Amino acid sequence: MTDKQWISWICGWFAVSGWIALVATAGSLAGSLITGAISLTHENYEVERWHIFLIYLAYMLGACFINIFGLRLLPTIDRAAIFWCVLQIPMVVGAN
Repeated sequence: MTDKQWISWICGWFAVSGWIALVATAGSLAGSLITGAISLTHENYEVERWHIFLIYLAYMLGACFINIFGLRLLPTIDRAAIFWCVLQIPMVVGAN
């Protein structure tokens, strides 16, 4: 391999590693946030690791099914996400 090919190969693997880490983090964060919100609203609820894992699996399966079977829904989901983000800007700025 030439130097350019070697650097390109390393850069590609860094990108793959980053995507894997991002996917794992998104599901884990969703599980932690949802169980945290439940524990705030229900005093007797105790968060357990398997609760977070079940929510992680549901999040991952939902994302997988949307990408496989709901391809037509992706533009609508993207627009809703953009609208949600733009809507949050005045709320965050107004809160300060």
